[in-house]
Amino acid sequence: MALFARPGSPRPAPGRARALAAVGAVIAASLTVVAATGAPARAATFADRLTVTGKGNGHGDGLSQWGAYGYATTQAWDWHRILAHYYGGTVEAADSGTAQVDVRLTGLDDRPFTAVANAKRNLATSADGLAGRWGTVLAVKIGTGTYKVYGRADAQCPTSVVVGDLDKPASGWTVLAASTSSTTAAGAPASRLEVSVPGVDLATSDRTNLAGVCQPDGSVKAYRGSILIVAGTSGEARTVNKLPADQYLRGVVPRESPASWGSAAGGAGMHALRAQAVAARTYALAENRYSYADTCDTDACQVYGGAAWRAGGPNGTLVVGEDARTDTAVADTAGVVLRKANGALAYTQFNSSSGGWTSGANFPRVEDVGDGVSANPWRRWTRTITRAEIEQDWPAVGTLTAIDVTKRNGVGEWGGRIETLQLTGTKGKATVSGGSFAGRLGLPSAWLDLSGAGAGTGTGGGADGGPSWGCSGPPVTASSAAAAAVQTFHRLAPQRLIDTRAGTNVDAGALAAGCVLAFEPGALANLPAGASAVSLNLTVTEPGSNGYATVYPCDRGVPLASTLNFRTGQTVANQVAIPVDGDGRVCVFALQRTHVVVDLLGWFGPAATAGPTPSGTAATEPGELFAPLTPARVADTRTGQGGTKGALRAGGVVTVPVTAALPDGATPTAVVLNVTATGTQSSGFLTVYACDSERPLASNLNPVAGRDVAAHVVAPVSAAGMVCVYSLQPTDVVVDIMGWYGGEAPAAVGFTPLAPSRLLDTRRTGGAVAGRAASRSLTVTGVGGVPASGVSAVVVNVTATGATGDGFVTVHPCEAELPASSNLNVEAGLDVANMVTVPVGPSGTVCLYANRTTDLVVDVEGWYGTPAPG
Repeated sequence: MALFARPGSPRPAPGRARALAAVGAVIAASLTVVAATGAPARAATFADRLTVTGKGNGHGDGLSQWGAYGYATTQAWDWHRILAHYYGGTVEAADSGTAQVDVRLTGLDDRPFTAVANAKRNLATSADGLAGRWGTVLAVKIGTGTYKVYGRADAQCPTSVVVGDLDKPASGWTVLAASTSSTTAAGAPASRLEVSVPGVDLATSDRTNLAGVCQPDGSVKAYRGSILIVAGTSGEARTVNKLPADQYLRGVVPRESPASWGSAAGGAGMHALRAQAVAARTYALAENRYSYADTCDTDACQVYGGAAWRAGGPNGTLVVGEDARTDTAVADTAGVVLRKANGALAYTQFNSSSGGWTSGANFPRVEDVGDGVSANPWRRWTRTITRAEIEQDWPAVGTLTAIDVTKRNGVGEWGGRIETLQLTGTKGKATVSGGSFAGRLGLPSAWLDLSGAGAGTGTGGGADGGPSWGCSGPPVTASSAAAAAVQTFHRLAPQRLIDTRAGTNVDAGALAAGCVLAFEPGALANLPAGASAVSLNLTVTEPGSNGYATVYPCDRGVPLASTLNFRTGQTVANQVAIPVDGDGRVCVFALQRTHVVVDLLGWFGPAATAGPTPSGTAATEPGELFAPLTPARVADTRTGQGGTKGALRAGGVVTVPVTAALPDGATPTAVVLNVTATGTQSSGFLTVYACDSERPLASNLNPVAGRDVAAHVVAPVSAAGMVCVYSLQPTDVVVDIMGWYGGEAPAAVGFTPLAPSRLLDTRRTGGAVAGRAASRSLTVTGVGGVPASGVSAVVVNVTATGATGDGFVTVHPCEAELPASSNLNVEAGLDVANMVTVPVGPSGTVCLYANRTTDLVVDVEGWYGTPAPG
């Protein structure tokens, strides 16, 4: 059954945005939430091989084992809360405490004989009225539901049997019953052939005293309780272990959830094991699967391996299969079951990983944040399937030509789990359930992206054309049209516009999955009427599942692009320069439920004709032109470059001289930097600011312990040409410079922002960038709204996905040598994005270098040019 693999009120603001078309909850007059619809459903043309990306492992109903572990170890949930989360509509109750469970031992199905052995000669059998004590009891099938039973003094596991040979006096076997009936057929005797160990306390006995069942491979499995040899109603030969329910659980819980979890997070992981014990107990007692047994010992029911085993036969070395931690979990929850409102036992199925949402098949569907714990290997996975495999499983369609997802459950990434899909081939079509498709092809779950797009970097859904969240909104369309041409950048002190956690200019509460947040930066910050684009810092925090977020002008529709990628529970930030739409609005789309924070860093507009602000209160620094630079390193606390050697302490500040990297005579007012935190010891934030100014209440990047995190930063410069970097937590800091503001034309240029547009996705074109190979060139002029000439630099968002290991990516002008700098840091299994400003040479290209093999996705957000646009 389980598939565990070893495992307030709105604040007033001037200038409200008009509601976007469609059904949506208005959470403030200046902010609207709607859901994005997918493009019309379309079939995915099927090649010979298809890379499938998936989430979760198992059917997704009820408890997620990895989710329980996540809640217990990262959110301090106890087992009661875990069970209530997954099994809505049930209550904890006590069983009789004496419940028995009969378990079908499937590895012995339809065997011609069953042998039970123990070297201590302590076995008794109903075949002789429990009169003798034997080392081996052997039951040989001689007819349907009829057995001849033998006993012997020593412990043996025969590999084959011939009744005539066993009957010989010298064989060492004693006939205990020449013919005995043991069947569940109607009218058959009530008694069943049983082998037991009289006088043994099943809860406390040494495992060497237990009945050992000989396996076809010669090994022996020791079981608490007794062994039944019986025929089913159709005559099928079966071997069954009968034992008290809580003794049975001792052999289930460590095979469904690793006992080692009990030691995690200072013992908090025990709550995951306790929740597993209650779910497994309830499930077993609710089962009534066969005429001869309640349940089975495989993942078709729940995995059960008995108490111990011996690899070398009855006298081999005993290997214990139970564990003190899972034994404790069973004892701590003794007799506890879950019952429905009508008093019936709940059918508490469970699974290895929900993927972020439970399926809702038998219990209320819930978002499963705990399942996103970083150790969970099933949060996101990829597999490769072939045309031939599908054609073999569904031969009636002939040669496969397309797969069309026709229905999903509407929850989570890609629109959730596939419920039905259609296979189209040269001979016909077949409608297949998502579960059948996944099961036949050996895929862990039916939560699949069949587009071959890989991990979420803004691809907009799977083979069905996109997510279907059950509400309507603006069409999902891409546009590369530019805003009105702008000239200069007007810096502001960082100002918070939106914070869904605190209810800043919005009702407090996370942005729902698949929804759009629309707001008016100009109205919220009193910007001049000529502000036609804004520089923002977007932060997502406390996301419920892995996903991505995209910032765009609202009237262009959600583009095929992404601003940042996030993991469950992660705080991550990235900058964006974005035009406002005709109504002055900017939108943020989030694929998964998350809190959103938006800070305003400045605005773009004409140098001198922007006009006064509506109230005359906004900062109106003179407009500045930008001078791009080939990326260069200006500080590295690991090596001492820049004057500071050694990691910052918590609350420390490093001073970075930036003018040394600029042309003689340059008087920068601000610089464009890439700042990396490395060797970070705990989660926190970094803030970059002018050293002669007060540190603002804002952050530029949010590092995570054990990971290298980079961010694009526009920072003001002190009169002495210095920039300061403050760190909340101990970390090393690396700073690379990519350009500066404050120069004069023609060396310095103006900026034209664009609605984000995708230029490259190596998962679809060209293949992954090979680690340590030559840089790959990418044409950035004449595409995506960038003109074919007059371009000095471009602003792009670069996402790395599917990296083979930890490393970095550098974006540089192709005409220059590979610089000693980086733009983003990659990690195997993660999607990482960062904004990059990079010069463009005469060839109209930029180059991409990665020191680890990785796929790269590049979205263009704007360009700098000469002469200044406008």
